[in-house]
Amino acid sequence: MSRQQLSYRVCEVFDWRKSDGSLKDMSCRVALLRMHREVLPEKIDDGYHTCPSRRLKTLYPGWDKVLHGPLAADAIGLETLREKSPCVGVWIARLEMLGESSE
Repeated sequence: MSRQQLSYRVCEVFDWRKSDGSLKDMSCRVALLRMHREVLPEKIDDGYHTCPSRRLKTLYPGWDKVLHGPLAADAIGLETLREKSPCVGVWIARLEMLGESSE
């Protein structure tokens, strides 16, 4: 998935639009690129005020972690999450193992 495709999908899922109704895809792409360049995804939860949900809430006041988090994860897909973030991949694998051991 290209950054442009991802930005369209993220904007659609969170209904991030300009006043004219078009998607804020350029703003989203800039934010995705900045996060990619400046922040290792595995290291972004370094405190109460800088955790991902609060950073997103600052950028997008309508952000609701409980509502939008699962939508974003679903839009991105588990395989992409595993590929792009090794720490998330390990976490997902652990959850899967827990599911297997409880059967």
